[in-house]
Parts: sequence; C-alpha cells; structure tokens
Amino acid sequence: MIKMFLSNGLTKHLLLSSAMVMAMLSGCSKDETVAVSKARIAYGPQVSIGNGTGRSWVQINDEGNPASIGFTLTATALDNLPTNPFPPTEYFMSLPADAKNTAYDHIGLDWGPMGHEPIGTYDLPHFDAHFYHIDTNTRATISPADSLKGTTMPAADNIPTGYIFPGPLTAAAIVPRMGVHFIDPTSHEHQPGGKKFDQTMIFGFWDGKMVFTEPMFTREYLLSKPNFSGTLPQPKAYPKSGVYYATRYSIRYNSATNDYTISLDGLTKR
Repeated sequence: MIKMFLSNGLTKHLLLSSAMVMAMLSGCSKDETVAVSKARIAYGPQVSIGNGTGRSWVQINDEGNPASIGFTLTATALDNLPTNPFPPTEYFMSLPADAKNTAYDHIGLDWGPMGHEPIGTYDLPHFDAHFYHIDTNTRATISPADSLKGTTMPAADNIPTGYIFPGPLTAAAIVPRMGVHFIDPTSHEHQPGGKKFDQTMIFGFWDGKMVFTEPMFTREYLLSKPNFSGTLPQPKAYPKSGVYYATRYSIRYNSATNDYTISLDGLTKR
C-alpha cells in the first residue's frame, strides 16, 4: 500500500472540515441546501530518494482553492544519498492536477553532497528545492550560451523585497536549466560572524522574469527535526496574474509519521 504522507497540520485541517460537514448535514432538513467542504489533499507520483521516498502534494481549502503546496520526504530519504559532487542529483517531482491554478509547474529537488559556491557559505551537504514557475521545455532552453537573456536584470518591481544579485550579473552566473540566483543579503549565513547556513530562501530569474522559488536547507538541518515557518518576501509585480502565489514557507518534521515536509504556504491569488 502506498503510504500517504500527512503532516499533523494537514491532517487536523481535513478532520475539522469533515466534522463541520457532518454537523451541517445532521442539522439540515431534506429540503435545505447543504454546503459541502471541498477541502482535500492531492498527491503527485512517489519518487525514490536515498533509502526512502518523496512525494509532492497540494492542499485545497474548503472553498476549493489551493492553500499550500509542497513535498514530503520519508526519514529514510536522507540515508544513502548519492555521493557524486557535481552535477547535483535532481529528483523531479511533477505536481498533481489540482495545482493547475497555482504559480508552480513542477519541483526539482537537487541534492549536493558537497554543496556549491560560494565556498565557506553554501559548501555544505544540502538540498535545493526549486519550485519552478516555468515548464520543463522552457527550462531546457536556459543556457549560459544565451547570455543576453541570462544577464537581463529584472525590473525592480519584479524582485522580492530585499533581494539582490550578489555581484556583477555576467554570463558566468548563469546555471543551465535554472538561470541566475538572487539572495537575501541580510540572511544569517551572509553576516560576519553569523551562524552557518542551515536554511534560506533563494529566488531565480531568467530573461528578467522570476522562474523559481527555492527553499534551500542542509541535511543536518532536517536531522535536527525543525518546526520552522517564515514569511516569504514578495515582489510588487508577479510573473503571471490570476494564479496563486505563496506568502509563507515551512520546513517541518512530523514525529507521528517520521517524515519531513517542505511547503510554500498561504497561497494567495495575484
């Protein structure tokens, strides 16, 4: 049987919604209209990772709108991971059909056993969870060879508040199938004498447009069994209109199911 990965919060939400529906049904006569909750969780295909598995999902609220999107890793997914340093191993996660109204097309979870540059900051074993706003065909066209698109600086309104590109934007900064990475310079790992990198948020751009939202976190951080939720910085303008974007993000361990959930939360229509 395929194991369903639910966090405590998601489980409680659905149980509460079900209880409300039952209460409403019991109090209505035959001729009254009954409001039925549309709350549910839809899952993507299961993916083998390490000695375990990962799986994408989208949480739908009572009104039938997406509320949260993410993926869950079993605890054993952190064991026996690939040791090849470069290129990182990408685990592709397609999203369920219920995610169609969100700003997210698919998830690329990259594992780097030696991290990546800059040395002394992100050279720790970690995961890069890219929630892509573009499809795989568009991703395939992203290349350092197309330096014009890669070095096109986004308009200020398109960059989340406080984010910068760390240095001159040149062709050398273009990562194939990703684009260029913008960082928060106030994040703790960039501060003199600050604590070492454990988790952070990155945004990616190509041809002046945001192409991914990227929670980045170390294996060590996951093993600490975190219960983190933070505000997701917002741009003034969004790549697409009429779809749902996250306003928060979470990295959590669930002791009841012994798994880890990484999610973009507070989805809001823009």
